[in-house]
Formats: sequence, C-alpha cells, structure tokens
Amino acid sequence: MDLYESIKRSLATEAGRISLHDEVGAHASHLASSIESIFCSETDGSGDGSLGDRLERLDTAIAEMVGAQALLSYWGTQSNVHTLTLPFRIVLGCLSSASVHQRWSDLCWYPAIMLLYSGGVAAVAANSYENLSAFMLGIDQHSAEQGHSVTLMYRAISEMSKVSEAIKRIPGKERYRVPLSEHLFGLLRSSMGQLLWVREEYEAAFDRFEVLLSMEYASQRAGDQISHVWGPIGRFGWKAHGDADQSPLHRIIGEAKKLGESWPPIRAGLFGGSVERLDELMPKYQGFVERAAWTW
Repeated sequence: MDLYESIKRSLATEAGRISLHDEVGAHASHLASSIESIFCSETDGSGDGSLGDRLERLDTAIAEMVGAQALLSYWGTQSNVHTLTLPFRIVLGCLSSASVHQRWSDLCWYPAIMLLYSGGVAAVAANSYENLSAFMLGIDQHSAEQGHSVTLMYRAISEMSKVSEAIKRIPGKERYRVPLSEHLFGLLRSSMGQLLWVREEYEAAFDRFEVLLSMEYASQRAGDQISHVWGPIGRFGWKAHGDADQSPLHRIIGEAKKLGESWPPIRAGLFGGSVERLDELMPKYQGFVERAAWTW
C-alpha cells in the first residue's frame, strides 16, 4: 500500500490514529535527512550545480510529502491534530539545526515553507479553519526554550524573503512579481487536483490562504500594539491593484467585516480570536498592500 492510500485509510477510522502518526513521522524524518544531504555540500556529482538544479532536486525530494501534508490537512480532524502538522514540524526542526552549505543558505527554509503552503491551502479548500489554525498558531518549541516563543509559521515565514530572492535569481523566474508565490502556486496545483479533486476552486483557495497567512503573520509581528504592519505579499498583491471585486484581499476584508465574531478564521483563533484586533489590523494591512513595492 502506498503512503497516500495508507493515510486515507488511517484517517477514515479512529483506530488508525496512532499508526498514522507513526507512519507520517517516519516518512517525514526520512525526508528531513534527504533534504539535509541536498543542502550540506556545494556539489555532490549530480545535476549541474546551479541554484535552479538544487531547487528542482528539492521539489522532487519533497513531492510525496507535499501530497501527504495536503491529505492530512484536508481530511484530518481534531483527533488527528498532533499529526496534521507533523511533516511541517519535523522538517522545520531539521532545518533549524542542519549544516547548510553557504551557497544554498538562502534556499534553506524552502522545504518548510512548501509544506506550510500545502497544508494551509488544503485546509482552506476544505473550509477547515481549525486545521489551518494548527499551522498558524502552533508554538515553536526551540524558541520557547530560548525564552522568546514564536509560532512555527512565524519562524518559517520570517525567512521567506530570502527564499523568494533566491528563486528570483533562477533564469526564467526573474520576470515574476512574486517568484516564490508563483512557483508554489504552480507546483501545488497538480497535487491538489489529483489527490483532493480541488481544481476549479484551487486558485481561490491558494489566494485565500496567502491573504490569511500574511495577515496573521502581520498580526503576530505587530505584537500588542498594531502601529506598523508588514506581511509577505503573494499573488493576491497584484490583484489588489485591479478591480476590487476580483481582489482576494478586498473580498476577505469585506467578508470579515460582515460576519464579525462568526467569521470562521476568528472562531478558529486567528488574530487572537478578537474582532477588535482584526478591525484595527485590516485597514492598516490593506494600506500596506496598496502601497507596497513589488519586491516579493
């Protein structure tokens, strides 16, 4: 039985909960070792040694786990909450302590970001904001031990600009306004369509996830006082400069204003679970996106 069929079978029954956790953990740990070997040396005798070649090798190595992460996020329930984010957490933990050759250091956090996107987009496609909050709000234990707790999401996304700039240096990617966002959008489309039958609605789910990710990051970054906001701008950014009806950002802000405390992301605990905090954040965040230079 392949990994995907095993995950689906385990998710279908409560009895498979523990074996699912063990199986996913074992596969994710093996992936982490493979990723570390890709990053640890400048050349290893395979490929052409370019940045584009290294990115392609990472995409190949992580492809199966990207699909597994999507399945877990789409079909998982709160009884699986500790397993939902396991691939993301294991890979992120490995990268935190990995020995990475300087040449590839800007790509270091790419695998974790890819898994975060896979899990987040799948959760949004399933309208499972509780699952989304597991990715957004889970605490990074390493940072907690150091006395300055941040979420796993915050730790990964704080490195996102380095990854985006690295991808922009790859021939053919430099023409994109948001190279990392466009790269992830293209890669995830296939797994979402084949494994989850998320096809026509895929782009909307991807954009919605990126808006929520960026706004939640901005909220966490701002701390107690929301004075200056910043969050990573993805594909939704250039859409915010056109027709408001076609803008994912404008639609989400309008939806949040209309639903208030009953808005699903608020009920799942995003933005501190506070409508007041969200009301303070939204106009400042919208202004930030509308003023932003296209450097992502």
